[in-house]
Amino acid sequence: MLVRAHLCHNTVAMKFIVGSKSDRKVLTIKKVIADVLKSSNFSIEGYAAESGVPSTPREKQTFDGATNRATDSRSNNPDANFYIGIESGLVNRYGIDFEETWCCITNYDDQRYYGYSSGLKIPDYILSEMKRHGLEHYALYDKLGEEKGIDVKETWGTYTGGKLLRSVSLEEAARNALLQIFAPDGSFYKEHNGRD
Repeated sequence: MLVRAHLCHNTVAMKFIVGSKSDRKVLTIKKVIADVLKSSNFSIEGYAAESGVPSTPREKQTFDGATNRATDSRSNNPDANFYIGIESGLVNRYGIDFEETWCCITNYDDQRYYGYSSGLKIPDYILSEMKRHGLEHYALYDKLGEEKGIDVKETWGTYTGGKLLRSVSLEEAARNALLQIFAPDGSFYKEHNGRD
């Protein structure tokens, strides 16, 4: 398997493609990869992958968006080792609306590994403004960006007054998927990956 070859022979740098041109996503995932690998011996590039889902994905659309981004990246960048799709969206759990992030990582064999983040409850203010204006989440944030000068991509930061940033959800989703591939010693993921 490709992963084992690179783990055993760490002289060749692995190449990761992130299915987004967002600096926030690429830099956040770069940080997580370095932490999981305990190495900087890799390269990472952003690619404007198609998500195939609405601008405000809901429920399974978030999972699908992450999968589609990884798959599109793989189809259009055949020279990489791993392709990472990451997507944030809204989910209703037990009658409560949350924002969460999904990550899909695939390799040249199209083996897929998934992880997702914890969810942060969407503030009642945001939900009521979406309803009042008849706007989806992304469109309301565009409106608030114009009116209040906020960073429209920093949803978690605006929910929490800067106490918890969106990069936390991106990191968590990516880490949860990466640890299945680059399993540390003593991990049951490594036991599974070690089977022939």
